[in-house]
Amino acid sequence: MNNLHEEGRRAGLKVNIPKTKTLVFGSTKRGKNVEQEGLDVDNVEEFVYLGSLVSWDNDCSNDIKHRIGRAAGAL
Repeated sequence: MNNLHEEGRRAGLKVNIPKTKTLVFGSTKRGKNVEQEGLDVDNVEEFVYLGSLVSWDNDCSNDIKHRIGRAAGAL
């Protein structure tokens, strides 16, 4: 995370810490808090990435339900 922050800053970019999340596969807890610019980065159990629901246990059934719900909503 520190490397991403530094390289982005060199390119004139800034990491939006309040929108940044971490996810640990295989566990709902992380061992060490990730901190950037004095703010803790939130650890989540699932989030939507490029339209797919990604979860800590890598269970695709929630993703399938999520996609069916979005398709039904579009109809």
